[in-house]
Amino acid sequence: MAGPIAATETDPRFCRATLHKLQQGPRHRTSANERLINQFKQTILEGFPWDTIEKKKQLIADYIDEHGKLLTFYDKNWGSWKTGTKAGKPEFNSPTATNIYNKLRDQIVNTGNEIEQQYKTMSE
Repeated sequence: MAGPIAATETDPRFCRATLHKLQQGPRHRTSANERLINQFKQTILEGFPWDTIEKKKQLIADYIDEHGKLLTFYDKNWGSWKTGTKAGKPEFNSPTATNIYNKLRDQIVNTGNEIEQQYKTMSE
């Protein structure tokens, strides 16, 4: 009696086994690749200074909001100022307008300085 016959490319057993391997192989490789990608992604994302990024994001939103308030102030007080003795500091007809302007300007300058500090922190 002859021994078992080896499966060949034309043997149905070979075709089923090959088909099974083809069906299972890519899934296995895909999940392995997905694990590697996720691990790589996690490693990269952990390297970012998220606290600094969130702080800077909030500061930029504040900076934009403060500029909006300044533009609204200019709109409401159009024509009520003249060129001041200090560059970049107009003089207003009313002390109230002067105080509001100075407060808004100081907020914008301070927020701008904080943003610059956050950029320095991120680049260190």
